[in-house]
Amino acid sequence: MEPKRNNRNRATSSKTSNRHKKAGKIVYFPGLHDQPAIEVAEQNIPLTLKLCPDAADKTPTFVDQEYYKKVYTVDNGQTYTLRLGIHSSGLGVPAMDVDTIVACYIPTVSDKLQHIVSLFLIDELYPAKYMDSVWFKARENQSFRIEYVFGSAVLETSHDSCSLPLSNDSVKVKDDTVIIYQDGVRDKIPNCCTFFFDFLRIQIKVIYE
Repeated sequence: MEPKRNNRNRATSSKTSNRHKKAGKIVYFPGLHDQPAIEVAEQNIPLTLKLCPDAADKTPTFVDQEYYKKVYTVDNGQTYTLRLGIHSSGLGVPAMDVDTIVACYIPTVSDKLQHIVSLFLIDELYPAKYMDSVWFKARENQSFRIEYVFGSAVLETSHDSCSLPLSNDSVKVKDDTVIIYQDGVRDKIPNCCTFFFDFLRIQIKVIYE
């Protein structure tokens, strides 16, 4: 005759199983749910892109109408961090890859309204390009100038999962303008790796005149 304690154990297991079935729950089995899963993550291009009405050349230029032409008030002596790029949700793969060309223009002359613009040449958008820009003004309509914080240029994702600092060789000064130019970053990473990003992050300092 089988020991009663085994009958009790079987009865307990049966009741537990029935309770899970009634509750609609999945019974956990060790090892069944511990396997890695591969999910597909799509690139996140905002649906708010539109053609720029103020483009200086004939090449189509896209801007994000949610952020385009916003003006921010800046204070004297303060350092600000800017993120110029594609404002994606951060739930998928970033929008730009190792072959994306980045060009950022920072004025150095004094003015009452300053404009920093960054262009991104993305293979998927060719022959069009993407532009992100930001405007600054001082308090009381005062003139001011902008200083680029040397060594602050970084390519990064929208969710800060990874970043790639740009070398100082990417920074040039021409005609009263600081130009940050990077012709892709394929030569900056190992051949067995890849890199995606959403933003060019830089820092600037504001000086009132």
